[in-house]
Amino acid sequence: MPELSLDYPAAVQIETWTQCNAACNFCPYPTLDRKGIKMSDELLEKILTDLEDIPKTHPFYLSPFKVNEPFLDKRLLPLLEDINQRLPNAFIRLFSNGTPITEKKIDRVAKLINVSHLWISLNDHRPKEYEEVMQLPLSKTLKRLDLLHQKKIEGFPHTVIISKVVDDTFADGQFYEFVND
Repeated sequence: MPELSLDYPAAVQIETWTQCNAACNFCPYPTLDRKGIKMSDELLEKILTDLEDIPKTHPFYLSPFKVNEPFLDKRLLPLLEDINQRLPNAFIRLFSNGTPITEKKIDRVAKLINVSHLWISLNDHRPKEYEEVMQLPLSKTLKRLDLLHQKKIEGFPHTVIISKVVDDTFADGQFYEFVND
């Protein structure tokens, strides 16, 4: 990436809809007052218009999430396609718990440019522990990850990262082995 300037942001986060299907025990989402609030289309348009003022030679990260699951918002993929057209210097960072990622969504993400990564928060490979942490069924998440893995084998062009919040079980290496099998 070209040299950064302090005159423009290095990273921008946009929470389009404060909605999540998980209730992670380490996340503030379950206690938020703004649950369910959607950013208006007009405000999204204003943000993109303002970001167009950043010189095209100044790269920056754009993350369409904050305390939410971005793939629950039906506007996400059209928004990202618009960002690709209007902001060629925006490098998109996608974070998800994985459960709302369908084959159709993976295929649309594959067509995007400047995707820095698709980061999936797995947070445990053991069903009981995963479900205690995430409040989601591990079986559904693993089906989505299997689909994403198959798409990666077939040529999904973007980096995929599987992560876990570090706790006292991280050091035993089992999670790393599970993810890399």
